[in-house]
Amino acid sequence: MLRTTAYEMSDGIAKINKDSRRRDLRIDKIEKRLDDHDGRFDSIESLLIRIDAKLTGPQPN
Repeated sequence: MLRTTAYEMSDGIAKINKDSRRRDLRIDKIEKRLDDHDGRFDSIESLLIRIDAKLTGPQPN
């Protein structure tokens, strides 16, 4: 009986580890997508700063 319980616990731990690895992979994918979005927002911000500099700089009469 003790051996059966140990096997059941081992199976349970293996399932938890498997779920953790899958969760880690999903989190990694989400983080990558967020990093991609950060890069895009940085590009947009840079463009807006350059546009603003052109619009607020000295204007011809």
